[in-house]
Amino acid sequence: MNRDTIIEAFSSIGIFLSQFESFNSEKTNIILNKNFHEPFSSAITSAKTHNGWFEEKQVRRALGALSVWLKPNVLKEWSSKYKWSDGSENSCYCYGWKHSSSWFS
Repeated sequence: MNRDTIIEAFSSIGIFLSQFESFNSEKTNIILNKNFHEPFSSAITSAKTHNGWFEEKQVRRALGALSVWLKPNVLKEWSSKYKWSDGSENSCYCYGWKHSSSWFS
């Protein structure tokens, strides 16, 4: 799996997370919404029930902050400091850790 594919995947997650910073979080053009919007939204609103420290406003703020780190330009800059390929299309190395693209299939 090449670096650009991985960056694209994490960027999609960042876009998905960014919509939850707002209390009005439905964005129909985000591909992950089809399967994950409703359960994720429910988890945000019920988090305080399970742990009083997790107020909805702060959970949403944290998700917005995380989404900033998952923007393509930020991910490209961060990942440029690491060796990413052993020459094979089916694997990548980052932090000396190897994973197979079959994990993502």
